[in-house]
Amino acid sequence: MNSTYVQARRKFLNKEYKEAWELYLKGIEEGDIRCSFGKADMIHDGFYVKANEEEGDLLYNQCFDHIKELSNTDGYAAYIMSLYYDRGLGKVDQNNELYVEYSRRAIEFGIPEAMFNLAYDYELGERLEKSYELSFEWYLKAAELGFSPAQCNVGCCYEFGEGVEKSLEKAIEWYTKSAEQGFARAQCNLAYCYDVGVGVDQSYEKAVEWYAKSAIQGNARAQCNLGYLYEDGLGIEMSKETAVYWYTKAAEQGYARAQCNLAYCYDVGVGVEQSYEKAIEWYTKSANNGYARAQCNLGYLYEDGLGIEQSKETAVYWYTKAAEQGYARGQCNLAYCYDEGIGVEQSYEKAVEWYLKSANNGNARAQCNLGYLYEDGMGVEQSYERAVYWYTKSAEQGYARAQCNLGYMYEFGKGIEQSHEKAVYWYVKSAEQGYPRGQYNSGYMYEYGKGTEQSYETAFYWYTKAAEQNYERAQFKLGNFYDEGKGVEQSYEMSAQWYKKAAEQGDEMAQASLGYCYEVGEGVEQSYELAVKWYQEAA
Repeated sequence: MNSTYVQARRKFLNKEYKEAWELYLKGIEEGDIRCSFGKADMIHDGFYVKANEEEGDLLYNQCFDHIKELSNTDGYAAYIMSLYYDRGLGKVDQNNELYVEYSRRAIEFGIPEAMFNLAYDYELGERLEKSYELSFEWYLKAAELGFSPAQCNVGCCYEFGEGVEKSLEKAIEWYTKSAEQGFARAQCNLAYCYDVGVGVDQSYEKAVEWYAKSAIQGNARAQCNLGYLYEDGLGIEMSKETAVYWYTKAAEQGYARAQCNLAYCYDVGVGVEQSYEKAIEWYTKSANNGYARAQCNLGYLYEDGLGIEQSKETAVYWYTKAAEQGYARGQCNLAYCYDEGIGVEQSYEKAVEWYLKSANNGNARAQCNLGYLYEDGMGVEQSYERAVYWYTKSAEQGYARAQCNLGYMYEFGKGIEQSHEKAVYWYVKSAEQGYPRGQYNSGYMYEYGKGTEQSYETAFYWYTKAAEQNYERAQFKLGNFYDEGKGVEQSYEMSAQWYKKAAEQGDEMAQASLGYCYEVGEGVEQSYELAVKWYQEAA
């Protein structure tokens, strides 16, 4: 069984194409007609050598009669005949009946490749009636003969419980057998098990080891996953550049997830020079392959005109593509477009529809926005209770705007029992994440001692945080605190500075206060003209 043809065939299956080619040529010198078929296969489809279908067909035809005659006494010749009729090679027309006949003949000779194909036919259910049980049975027979692709598929059957009782331990056993023979897909599957701890103790180091073996053989999924581990420094020293290398390898094979990851690297400049144009190129490839995350990200670049001519309508197109696949962020972005009338006719009803889908998929921004529509009764029957429900869902995920909104509902008892203490709790949660309205509201609660011990110092702290983000009401409050020396040393100069910042943003109380500063010359040079100007602005 360990003939030159068999060795060459196994090398071919492991994608060791150079070695396979050399062994086929060696077998031809030994007079093995089966190796001539192998050579024809590689020429026809362009493995290792330049593709030449005409030359490949010529070789197929030259081999056919000899292999057909040999198939009565040689199992691999019978297997090759099944390939002729399976694929319609050379002068031979595709014929399922003859394919099955020669496959069964090869199986009688104990050829594992034929067993594997029969198992696959049962799994697919096109030529034969679908049966996972029979599929597993034949995969197992081929696997027990040491055929690495079958060993890998037996592992899959055990991992997912298809045709056999689920057993992660047995899945690992068979993946390992196949992987140790160099079968790239099994190496990738085994790596993934170590990556996430399926049937084995989680180990990024082991995952890197097996992903690398698989990736070097050209397995696109392994290349992509290896890139991710390099990007985040899991099980190996972090290297954004190496991540980009592996993403590129996988992306160039058309692997959609890698195309999206590579696009993201160009989008934000991770491991490569930032380029919206390159990001667009790779997001488009991935999006056209149906990858939802890429469709959503591509929509965003069209919406903002980054790397491409701005088109709100095209943004909506790609958001819709992603949303229809159930991608929560795409659903939220599409909802927002309907909410605001961006690239589509404004419709609160449509906004509610898509926010709800996204919210049910756990998207915190959608949950918050849906809560707001319930609070104000836009596109849906007004309900403070439903608003609180969705604000809570979002707030518990750490979404700062929802935390602030939920604090507001507690402060004023809208849709829930009033509680200043809980209002403070959620305002501070929001404030600690840098949300300016949450910071302002926290300051307000501390200033007046609502739901917490009164403290001008803490109020000043939070007003400052918000004011530094140009939140005009907080700027006015700082002006007032400096004016009166609350929680800070009194300073008319600082008071006037903050009143001015708030006034320039249109805060009427700050404009009136600044007018007074100019009228009496507190913290600024006295000027009736400027006093009149700011009083008029306030009026």
